[in-house]
Amino acid sequence: MGVDYLAKYGKPRKPPPLGDCFEVSDTPVSYIEFRDRANNTAAIQYSILTIVTCNPSTELKLRFGKLKITIKGSNLLPLVQLFSERRVTLCKRSDDRAGSRDDAAAFVEYISLPESIKPDVWDANEPASKDE
Repeated sequence: MGVDYLAKYGKPRKPPPLGDCFEVSDTPVSYIEFRDRANNTAAIQYSILTIVTCNPSTELKLRFGKLKITIKGSNLLPLVQLFSERRVTLCKRSDDRAGSRDDAAAFVEYISLPESIKPDVWDANEPASKDE
């Protein structure tokens, strides 16, 4: 985990409430899995994560090499450190049920996955098989 600046004051650092949209590991992991609204899934290596930027109230942007992923929602600031520590294993859209979430927890309304990594784009770019 990162440096705990409050440790010298005897106050343990409380983990941020993450809601239902993130899964986090206690130790760094190699890949992160993203799921968009259509349930398209992409697993991307953390080793190519180069930039994490955040507008804490609305948007988190991640750059994996040339791939750009945008996460829109609320209470996203605590995730910047978790992404930089390579501990987020899954990022998905939050459950929509009204009243089912903690107002302090991170909430993901939208995840943009680049068109180039969606499975239907791969199928469209593959040459037709000779059997068809």
